[in-house]
Amino acid sequence: MLCGGHHSICGNSTTMAAPRNSARKRAERESPEHRRSLILKAARTCLSEKGMRGFTLKNVAAEAKVSISLLSHYFGSVEELLKSVFRSVLFEERPVEYRKPKTLADAISNLQDIVSKNFDPDYYSRRNLLVWLPIYEEMLLNTRTRRSLDGIEQELAREVARAVSDVARFRKSEVDVDGFAYEFLAFLDGLWIRWCLSDRRDTRRERSAAFRFLETALGPLGVVT
Repeated sequence: MLCGGHHSICGNSTTMAAPRNSARKRAERESPEHRRSLILKAARTCLSEKGMRGFTLKNVAAEAKVSISLLSHYFGSVEELLKSVFRSVLFEERPVEYRKPKTLADAISNLQDIVSKNFDPDYYSRRNLLVWLPIYEEMLLNTRTRRSLDGIEQELAREVARAVSDVARFRKSEVDVDGFAYEFLAFLDGLWIRWCLSDRRDTRRERSAAFRFLETALGPLGVVT
């Protein structure tokens, strides 16, 4: 692996440098969105394989086969790169513009989408646990990082709370939406960790448990007629 490694190119520098430079040039010709995605993938690899000590701009640039200057252009600093990695392993993408649902069916559909995104294979994977572990360690040891990343998690909690609030409004249910959203996200984390430590690939048991948790406060979340 290039991530975190130091390779001598003495003697064979011309033969080894050419493929690497060629790959770097190809990467730098990619579209900005695709290039950013590739860099984040490389950053997750470095973080999962080398931990926070190996999580440097130099190592990530080497893994992504891009220049450090290009990496800095997109993310600025290691701290900003870590925040971007953190966002990339959260299951919910923030909508560009929130629109309050006009019907109960729409409100339930929005909540179902949140659950579905949680179980997307890109997020719900054992490999992502290897990304989370060094992030958890850094949050535990570094107050500044903990506050920064906790702010991102709070954004996610607010989105879940809003979706819960919409369903509760139509059902005329009294729900502590902020507290319930916090508990729901903690429950999802627990389900995910237990699944990661099992031998199962199927996630239907966890998905079913997630909906049952929501239904304890919101009522049935199946097809609305």
